[in-house]
Amino acid sequence: MLSSHSSHRRQCVPAPVPETTQKPEDKSARTLPLSHYVSWSELPRRTFAIDTTCPRCKSPLRLIALIKTDDTIKKILSAMGLPTEAPKLRPARSAPAPTGGEDGDLPNGQGVEQGGMG
Repeated sequence: MLSSHSSHRRQCVPAPVPETTQKPEDKSARTLPLSHYVSWSELPRRTFAIDTTCPRCKSPLRLIALIKTDDTIKKILSAMGLPTEAPKLRPARSAPAPTGGEDGDLPNGQGVEQGGMG
């Protein structure tokens, strides 16, 4: 495989074949953008359905900083009066106790079928 800038590339890679047949235009088909670039403000809007426009001027929001270090994150959170440590993990709660059906709890499992089918 040669780089696209290699002087020997045209000897290895065939030239593209020009398309000779005209396809009828489908007006219902979406036209794809020429670039695959997606702006930062478009990503959270697509992923989380977050409104990424400024409420005052209606322009797209811009990413001005990306905070990666723990020290900086802790400074910002403490300045905002928010906790700087993650909450403790707790075990999941147990499943609710089974009831006896529509009539309420039945003593000693009476009226509850157990076992297979039939």
